[in-house]
Amino acid sequence: MLQLRYKLPEQCETLLRHETDQSSLNDQYLRFLSEVQKTVLDFSKRYRKLVSNFNPKSKSSDELTYNACLLESLKPLQDTGAAFEQYANDLLKSVIEPMKKAIEKDKKQIDKVSADYAKLLSKREHERRKLDDTWKAHVLALKEKQKYQQLNTQAQQDMTLSREELKKSESAYNGKVKAFKDSQQTYAADMTKYNSFQRHFYAHHIYNVISELESLDSQRAAGNKTLLRTCANLGQSMAKQVEEANSSFAACVEKIDPDKVSSFAAYSAYFYSAVTVASVHLMLGVLSNIMSSSVAKAPALLFFFKPILTFLASGVVVKCAFSLLCQARAYSHPLLRILVFCSTTLLSCKL
Repeated sequence: MLQLRYKLPEQCETLLRHETDQSSLNDQYLRFLSEVQKTVLDFSKRYRKLVSNFNPKSKSSDELTYNACLLESLKPLQDTGAAFEQYANDLLKSVIEPMKKAIEKDKKQIDKVSADYAKLLSKREHERRKLDDTWKAHVLALKEKQKYQQLNTQAQQDMTLSREELKKSESAYNGKVKAFKDSQQTYAADMTKYNSFQRHFYAHHIYNVISELESLDSQRAAGNKTLLRTCANLGQSMAKQVEEANSSFAACVEKIDPDKVSSFAAYSAYFYSAVTVASVHLMLGVLSNIMSSSVAKAPALLFFFKPILTFLASGVVVKCAFSLLCQARAYSHPLLRILVFCSTTLLSCKL
């Protein structure tokens, strides 16, 4: 039991060192989370700025699903950057700041427990030193009593001493006896007080210190668990938002139809339409010059230009037909109107 009592202060000091180490570890982890938050926030801002600064130089037609997909995919990418930025802001507000306050509070509580325990040890050491001083005084009084007892015995046996001298020697001895008894009572009282303090120290003070340290450790673990669970939930929420953004990005990609609309096909159709319109312009100009001389040659001319109109109509899109109609309004010759009507009819049949 005595050995256990001597080990209890050592165990208590070990627990105090453990709590201090845990607080330092939490402080280190807080700095780590702060660096993570700053890194994610900086990444999200750079990411969103990069997406915002993307401005394609090509002003292509909206009919190109590939180009439309590239532009439409910017929003999911912006949403991804926004998810990271929201995660960083929520991490700072919901985890880092509360953890910082909890660590500061935990440090203050540990410092308070350590200070109280140090005061107890100081008081215990003071009581022990006081008892040692009382013991030393008691031993000195005992030696003085023994010394004067021997001197008084010698004086009583010395026949040459006067009665007054013998009385003086006995009075001195009695004084030392009284001083010894007083020191004995003082030492007994101090011993009782020290033993009472020792019992209270081991049964109450150390128990309270250990209980407070255990409570601090439990509170710290529970608080960190809640904060880290919040951190995990924020990460899951961010991952969900990123997944939704990726799904939107994938939906944009699926809109690309390589077989139906491509850049090469669109530019080819545009080029062919331009060539067709230019050819019709040339043909109508020639017809205008010819028909101004004679209308009687109209059947032969129609027979001659029918294959050309058929060829042109075979590859022209609806826009080209409207262009032909608009351009033909400038010609007033009846035969030219018939020719335009025939070409339009061929276009309609082909389409």
